[in-house]
Amino acid sequence: EAYYYTALGAVFLAEEELEEARGAFDRAIGLNPKEVAPYVNRGEVNLREGKILEAAQDFAKAVELDPKFEDPLTQRARVLAAAALEMIENATADDKK
Repeated sequence: EAYYYTALGAVFLAEEELEEARGAFDRAIGLNPKEVAPYVNRGEVNLREGKILEAAQDFAKAVELDPKFEDPLTQRARVLAAAALEMIENATADDKK
């Protein structure tokens, strides 16, 4: 059941056990690729690991799955995606200096 893997991943994420969290979210996505929550949470794992592009891709997938923003996590994905894009833009600007 994808729900339980997502919940387990959330526990690992809260404990900063990022590798275990990623594994649980990957499993949840494998079981139900149309569920928003594991993409949002895996995106947060990616952000914490400095994998900004991967994070942005996960957040974009969450928004794609819920274009009407019916799930509150989709709004979180939008906010985190904006933050990820800003980080990419800042890194690009720093590289040009």
